[in-house]
Amino acid sequence: MKYKSISKDVAIITILALSMAIGSYQLSGWLNDQMQNMLVYVNDLWFDADVYRIYYVMTDRMSVENDRSTTHPLFAIIAYPTMQAMTSILGIGPPRALRLLVAISAALWIVCLYSTMRLIDCKKFDATVFSVLAASSSSSIFWFAIPETFAMGSISILVSLAFIAFTRFKNINLIWYVILNIFTLSITITNWIAGLTVTYIKLSFRKFMVTIALALTIALCLWLIQTVLFPSAHQLVSNESGYILMTQAGGVINSLQAILVHSMIAPALLLRNGLGIVSGELILSFQGATLGSGSVWGAIAVIPWIFLLCLGVRSFFIANIDPGFRLTLVIILIGQVLLHLIYGSEVFLYSLHFLPLIIIFASLTTLTRYRKVALVLALLLIPLAFMNNGAQFKKSGICLGKLRLQTALSEDEQKMLKNSPMGFDSEYRCGI
Repeated sequence: MKYKSISKDVAIITILALSMAIGSYQLSGWLNDQMQNMLVYVNDLWFDADVYRIYYVMTDRMSVENDRSTTHPLFAIIAYPTMQAMTSILGIGPPRALRLLVAISAALWIVCLYSTMRLIDCKKFDATVFSVLAASSSSSIFWFAIPETFAMGSISILVSLAFIAFTRFKNINLIWYVILNIFTLSITITNWIAGLTVTYIKLSFRKFMVTIALALTIALCLWLIQTVLFPSAHQLVSNESGYILMTQAGGVINSLQAILVHSMIAPALLLRNGLGIVSGELILSFQGATLGSGSVWGAIAVIPWIFLLCLGVRSFFIANIDPGFRLTLVIILIGQVLLHLIYGSEVFLYSLHFLPLIIIFASLTTLTRYRKVALVLALLLIPLAFMNNGAQFKKSGICLGKLRLQTALSEDEQKMLKNSPMGFDSEYRCGI
C-alpha cells in the first residue's frame, strides 16, 4: 500500500513537472517572438526585471553585470557553470539554453511546492489542486516566462519548508543544515531567513552557531573564488537604502495589495516611468492597479481568493500540523511581507518569493473541517485565474514588443507611434 501511495505521488509530480516545464518553455518562446528574438536583451521593461543583466551574468564571465553579488551573493558561480554545461552538452545557443533553464526551474518549483504540501499531510488530490492553483497564478505565468533570479530564490524557500517538514520523519545530519543555509543565502541574501529559521528551530543553540559558522565560512570561500572568476563580482556590502520606501511604490497599501492579490490575480496593465538608464523610459507595471481590474474574470476571481485567504488565517491556528513547520512558515511569510512593504518600486517583481508561501498557507485549510469549502473555492478559482492571467500575459507581451520598438525610435517617431493604431491606447489597452 505504501509503495502504491508513493507511486501515485511520483506520477502526479511527473505530470505537474512536465506541464510546468512545457508551459514555461512555450510562454518564453511566445514572449521572445513578440520581441523579435530579442527577449534576453530586455531590461526593466518587463515589470522592472533585469533580464539583460541575468543573461550576461549567465553567459559572460567578464561582464560588469556581475556586480550585484551583494544581493545575490553566489548566483554567478552557480548560474554561469550551469549555462556553460547546458550549451556544451546540448549544443544549443545561450538564449535557448536560458529558456530551457527557466523551464527546468518551473518544474523544480512545482515539485517542491507539491512535496511540501504532501509532507504536512495534505491529501494527494488537495496538494494537486493547490499546486495547479499556484501554476495558474500571475506570479507563475509571468515569471516563469523570463530569466530572473526569483525562480531559484523561490525554490530555496520551498526547499527550506520541505526540509523542516521532512524532519518529522527522520533526523537529518548537520551537514545538510549547512548546505541549506548556503543555498538560501546564495541566491538572494534576504532569503537566508528561511535557512536560519529552520536551523534555529530544529537544532540546539550550540549546533545552530556551529552550523551558521560553517555555512558562512564555506560561503565566504566560494565568494572569494567567485571574485577571481568574475572580476566585477567583488562587492560584499552595498547601500540599498535608495530602494527603501520608494515614492514610485505608492505607499504600503499599494504594496500590500500587490503581495496578497496581484501575485495571484493580474490586474489591469499599467505603464509608468522606469528608473533605468534611459531617462523617462516607460515600463510595464501592476503597482497601484485596482484589484481585479484585469478582466471580468479577474474581478470575479478576487472574491474566492479573498475567502480562501481568510480561511487560511483561521486554519493556521487550528490545523493539525507540526509546530516547527507552523512557526517556520509564519516567520518566513511575515519576513517577506514586511520586506516588500518597504522595499522596491514594483512589488510584483518579487512575487515568486511570497506567492508559494501564501498558497501553502491557504492549503492548510484542507487539514481542517473547512476542507471541502477550500477545495470548492480553489477549483472555482483555477479557471478564472487562468483566463484572467493568460489574457493579461498576452496583453503584456504585445505591449512589451511595442515598448521595445519605441526605445529604438526618435522622439518624433515615438509621438507618431503613440498616436497611431499601434500606439499604447490601441485595442490592447497598454496604457492607463
